[in-house]
Amino acid sequence: MARNSVIAGRDISEAALIGYGGFKTAQLAQLTLSPLRPNGIGSEPCQDIIVKRFYIPSKKADQLPAVNDPKDDPKRSLAKRFPRLSVPDELEKLYREANILYWAKSLLQLTYDFIDRAISKAATLPPFDIPRLCFIDAGLLLAVKPNENNAKSSGTANVQTPYLAEELIPNSKSFMKYVHNSEPYPLPEPDEPGYDLAQFLCFTQHIQYVKTGGLAYITDYQGSGALLTDPQILTHPSVNAGKDLFGEGNLVIGVKLFAREHICNAFCRWPGFKLDPPASVDIDF
Repeated sequence: MARNSVIAGRDISEAALIGYGGFKTAQLAQLTLSPLRPNGIGSEPCQDIIVKRFYIPSKKADQLPAVNDPKDDPKRSLAKRFPRLSVPDELEKLYREANILYWAKSLLQLTYDFIDRAISKAATLPPFDIPRLCFIDAGLLLAVKPNENNAKSSGTANVQTPYLAEELIPNSKSFMKYVHNSEPYPLPEPDEPGYDLAQFLCFTQHIQYVKTGGLAYITDYQGSGALLTDPQILTHPSVNAGKDLFGEGNLVIGVKLFAREHICNAFCRWPGFKLDPPASVDIDF
């Protein structure tokens, strides 16, 4: 069913900019869908969300003029710091981001299905707890210009601004990256917060790699509490006949080196999971 939506504060000012990376900005907004969804993002009116957009990286954003002149137009000033792509180009990139989240959720569900089946069949319970994590709820939102001629149009002709709307992570201060997208081992050191969770996430990579026959696994794990966001999926070049299904972070070298660089931990070695060490897959560059 099609839904109408309202994003409060769409010409988002500097005050609503909560962060930016090398390619994307993240801004605080409010969403109201009509009708409301039964659960997840858009299930309540005036719901706090995060909207993300791509920008064209040139200089470092913190070296560009800040939005601090009350006489200046906040939307225009923000655009100076973060010049946007064309609508078709940005929409394609945001679609890829949403697609990554969609498939990351599926791969993580496959992982937990494997874990739960193994534990249910094991003679004894594992000597550790299984963290229960999930990826944030998200979806594409399009600000569409009304067609004055009341004629049907196709493509992105009437789209003014695309957004990736994401569930707000409440404990943003504890946000951290657990596993980098090019290295299948924990980023935190053993004596640092988040190390045990990073170990578990590396174990999930082992499961995904083995269960897909070395074709795909989630990486770039990051988030706060039980919520994860902004993943990457690394795939073997044979997936989709070599045409990249995911984002620019899909590094073939990661798949090639996974079996060599992955270090099995206590999760991997528990006999109840019956996990063999990951075997190398052939990749020609």
